Formats: sequence, C-alpha cells, structure tokens
Amino acid sequence: MNIKFKVVANSSQQETDLIWDKLKMIRFLEDHRYLISLPDHPLIDQLLEKARINALNDSDYQALSDLMEQSIYCSSDYQVGIEAIQACLNQQFDYPFLTRYNKLWNFKLFAEYEVRLTLYGPGGEYRPDSGTIIILTTKSGSFRRGDNPLVTMIHEMIHIGLEEAIIQTYNIPHIVKEQIVDLFAQFHFSDLLPNYLMQTFVPIRIKDYLKSQADWDTLPEVLDRFIRENNPPNNPL
Repeated sequence: MNIKFKVVANSSQQETDLIWDKLKMIRFLEDHRYLISLPDHPLIDQLLEKARINALNDSDYQALSDLMEQSIYCSSDYQVGIEAIQACLNQQFDYPFLTRYNKLWNFKLFAEYEVRLTLYGPGGEYRPDSGTIIILTTKSGSFRRGDNPLVTMIHEMIHIGLEEAIIQTYNIPHIVKEQIVDLFAQFHFSDLLPNYLMQTFVPIRIKDYLKSQADWDTLPEVLDRFIRENNPPNNPL
C-alpha cells in the first residue's frame, strides 16, 4: 500500500478552532507539561486566565475569531513549512507491515493522510476519523521535534492507527499511549527515522512487553497480559 500525504495550511477558521480547543483543555496540557504555542496578544492572555477557571463563553470565541481573521492570520506564514514537508516526501512511502497489522488487529490505515500545518498548539495532533495530521511549524519552517517533520508525521499516523483498535479498546492511559507510539516508531521506522527519540515521561513498564516482532504481531494479547500484571487496584497503570 503506497501511502500518500496531502500537505496544506490551516485556514483562519481552523486556527481559531484549534486555539479554542487548546484553551479549553489548558489545565490538562499544563498538568502534562506540554509546551503550547499561542498567538502573542493581550487577548490570548485574557482568554488563558479565563480558561484556567473554566470561564470561557461564546463571546470569547467570537473575539478570538475576529482577532485571527482581522489581525493575525496570514496564509503565507505557512509556506516555508509546507515546502519543508514536501521536500521530505519525494520517496515512496510503502511499509507492508502496516497492512499486515491492519489484518491482524485492525491498525487503522488511510490511503491518503491530510497534513495540516498550524502555528499553534503542542506540536502534533491527529484525527482518527478522517486521517488528518496536524503539525506545528513556524514562519521560518522549523518543527518542534527537530529538522525532520517526518518524525511528527509518522508519530501521529501511528496514533491514528492505534487509537480505536488498541488505545480505546484497552482504555490505555495517556502516558502509556505515548510510550506505545514511540516504541512502535522506534521498532518499525528505524530506516526512515534513525534518530527518533522517546518522549520524556515517568518510566513505565510497557517497554518490557514490546521488544520483538512477535510482540507487535500479537499486540492485543500482549496488552491483555500487561494490564493483568500491572494494574491491580492499589497500583494502577
């Protein structure tokens, strides 16, 4: 299966909605120590303070939308980032093991993923229902996880593949989910991402369960065992 990527910039409305979503979940993001990029403007500072006390309302959304449309959004700000990603996509992206996992335990695959660039948010996001990947860039075309934007693209594509069949089915907590995705990327994409680095989280035990090809081939069974052995009532994951 030859996977394709369509690279576009977020619209002003999409950026508004993304920022609004991050404001509404700001306590979660700050609790998990995510570094969030937001517009540098007094209104954003005001909205952040309201978000932290759960006091945002419809008029705040409209004020944010007007700010983006009238003062901040510029479509050309995304062009260098788009060109940087397109330069990485000159090769064929064909990894048969993804199709095998789709057959073995329903890893979700799309023939084409839409990669939307944003100037805001934590670095990368995914939409499992549509195959959309959202990547943070800058006006100069840099990316949160280094010079190679494929790191974030592959990371979010793995999230999409695992979300329904694995993460939701087994009720995997956030930190464990991120480590599973990182382990998947390290094990399977060493040729494409030789310097892929694990995110820094509190050490957890899932890495000891996902070391071999057989472990990944039988991922649902491995997770069943992991949960049984590591999730007693007084010692949750």
